Amino acid sequence: ERIVQDGIANFKHDLKKNDLILNSKDRKVLAEFVFLFELFNEATVLTQGESYATICLVAPTVLGILFDLERELGSSTLTLVSLCEALIASIKARFSELLRYFEIDKAGADVLNTTEHNIDVMTKNTDSLTKQKCLFPYLKENKKVSNEDKSRFLIELDAYLCEESREQNLLFIKKHLYPRLYQLSLKYLSVPATSAPIERVFLQSDFLMRPHRASLTANDDCLLTFLKCIRYKTSSLFS
Repeated sequence: ERIVQDGIANFKHDLKKNDLILNSKDRKVLAEFVFLFELFNEATVLTQGESYATICLVAPTVLGILFDLERELGSSTLTLVSLCEALIASIKARFSELLRYFEIDKAGADVLNTTEHNIDVMTKNTDSLTKQKCLFPYLKENKKVSNEDKSRFLIELDAYLCEESREQNLLFIKKHLYPRLYQLSLKYLSVPATSAPIERVFLQSDFLMRPHRASLTANDDCLLTFLKCIRYKTSSLFS
């Protein structure tokens, strides 16, 4: 409600019509509009704060927004049905490969509901216009950690610090010895994601492919590989 009130105030200020009065129907439509885009706004703030999007952030964020829109679409009180349907269709079109990986594009409501309970990215079931939604609500819950879990983690940490090997992927090689540290590394040692997978290999490819850098052909791929090899050999000759 506070977000809606702030939005109305800013809207009146931008139009320079502070005396504008909205009826109950207009307020309901505006509240639904703000509510549908609430998670989009949170995702935007998260990605801007991190300065780059990571794989472990993009996938759960997209799924969380999609499931929230699906739930809102099933509400009998929703007025902006066409807008909600358009947002769902846009997400499914833009992230079809991601949804196909989770078998969401061809799954029915039963699978969707099952996924809601199994994936941590889901938002809580709350009254649509009474409580603010959020991504990753489990992060705001204070989970109690037993003393036994703490001691096991400290034992793993002590053993890891005593390792003589200095390999960077040691936690992944010996994940059976350090299962808790391994889970911790999966959570925080994420891989930066870009607009196209090929850009992770060719960091300067965006200068060559604009504005269609996400659609590399086989010839472009071979050319970039050739240029990269030539550049590497040239730099090694003069080093």
